[in-house]
Amino acid sequence: DEVVVVGYGVQRKRDVTTSISSMKASELAVPVSSVDQALVGKMTGVQVSQPNGIPGGGLSIKVRGSGSITAGTEPLYVVDGFPMSGEAGNGTGQNVSPLSSINMNDIESIEVLKDASASIYGIGAANGVVLITTKKGKEGKVKVTYDGNVSLIKNYPYLDMLDAPSYMKYVNAFGREQYMHDHNMGAYGSTPYDNGFPDVFSDSDIASAKTTNWRDLVLKDGSISRHNITVQGGTKTLNYYLSGNYIQQIGSVSNSEMERFTLRSNVSAQLTSFLKLTTAFNINRNIYQNGTVGGASNSRGEQASGALAAAMSYLPNMPVRDENGNYTLFKIIPNPVAMEDMQNESKNNGYNVNFTIDVDIIKNMLAAKFLFGYNNENSERNVYIPSDIYFDQMYKSRGAVNRNERYNTTIEGTINFNKAFGENFRMDAVVGMGRYLNKYTGMAVSYTDNNDILANDNIGAAAGTFTPTSYHRED
Repeated sequence: DEVVVVGYGVQRKRDVTTSISSMKASELAVPVSSVDQALVGKMTGVQVSQPNGIPGGGLSIKVRGSGSITAGTEPLYVVDGFPMSGEAGNGTGQNVSPLSSINMNDIESIEVLKDASASIYGIGAANGVVLITTKKGKEGKVKVTYDGNVSLIKNYPYLDMLDAPSYMKYVNAFGREQYMHDHNMGAYGSTPYDNGFPDVFSDSDIASAKTTNWRDLVLKDGSISRHNITVQGGTKTLNYYLSGNYIQQIGSVSNSEMERFTLRSNVSAQLTSFLKLTTAFNINRNIYQNGTVGGASNSRGEQASGALAAAMSYLPNMPVRDENGNYTLFKIIPNPVAMEDMQNESKNNGYNVNFTIDVDIIKNMLAAKFLFGYNNENSERNVYIPSDIYFDQMYKSRGAVNRNERYNTTIEGTINFNKAFGENFRMDAVVGMGRYLNKYTGMAVSYTDNNDILANDNIGAAAGTFTPTSYHRED
């Protein structure tokens, strides 16, 4: 007799004939920073992948039958009946899941509709549907709960890198072997080695060499700190649930961090014997320090390497800075330590509010529901590369400022019929209509040649080129 959430209602689990995966609140008690991370490996037919290692970065969720894990194949997210767009990034370049606005402690259950079970949501559910039901207040005395935890993050062991003397010896050995190969000497020919290859590094160079462990300069231990407080209670006619949540994740790659603040309230009032009003409000703020974690930015190759990829390429006998105090440079690869001076911060703020009216037309048989919801999200991203950092094959100060906003309005009305006829026949039916309005606006300015002290604080002082862009879309 356990019930699960399905499209526009609930069903007894034994009556469900379509493909649905379900998780309860107890299964979400894991030390991660977002809801989508808690889904990894937990549901059959649901594949979750992480495009990058940025703390708090959104994961790509692929529901069985929805195609490859790429932008545009995200499922439809429905929170307490309110659809939320799965479009990632909000135009900021930061992959941010719609689930980032939800506190895991507020979730009662998660159901994923696959295949035919998702079809009730129409074309918007072509990639599956993730249904999230949040906790509500219960009749009883006021109950105040606090829970918190701190988790430590350690990187998996990476390949051991050569120290400076070992690397220099291998360079000499490789050079000799290459020389003998090219001249058909030693093992590669019929004549003995003539000692004609001069060692790149002398014995004194090797003996005095100092090792720079680039990998350890970029990698570090991280942590996740979570704090949550809830207040709930109610009477027969009024129930309330209020929660506040704070999460901080410090990444295990330098200059990567995330902070999230979430406040949520659910209040339901039984106005009459047949009329119930429910309101929900959620506000969140997310701040990301986007460390250069990945391999190559926008597939531009090693000239735009991330800090970790660059650290695996740099030579162990190179210092971080040269005798003049400037960052050293290996080929066209950016200096891994220098990239810590780059500014790359994203902020995502949002709130949503919805009202639901439930009307019992015929008790335990025919009911109507009316829903109005409004969601607003705004995001900004500030990027600045100082003039003394070699990145993308140039020494040039560069910056960009992005601002984006998204509005979603949902209006729905449904009528549900649920009636058992004897022991062997039950009829469930739903009919309804909805209107969904979406509006997207944004603008960005990129520029070059500003004073490094000013950075993005006064872009009007930049002496180089300015490139403004903007967009507007409604559907």
